[in-house]
Amino acid sequence: MYTIKEVAELLKLAESTVYALIDSGKLIACHFGPNGGAKRITQADLDAYIQSCRRTTETQPRPRRTELKHLRR
Repeated sequence: MYTIKEVAELLKLAESTVYALIDSGKLIACHFGPNGGAKRITQADLDAYIQSCRRTTETQPRPRRTELKHLRR
């Protein structure tokens, strides 16, 4: 099991971002102790989150075409 700090280091994110991912339900954490206590993330839950972030070429957004107002066609 990983701590919030370890997950943040692995994913190259701020600890506050990891907390936000947990609060939003995108990353599952186990809570130990009273009032939520210490939070730990299992390897399986971390892998599931990483997998959910992956995009295939089919799901990637198409690049937006930039319109330059000062140029006319």
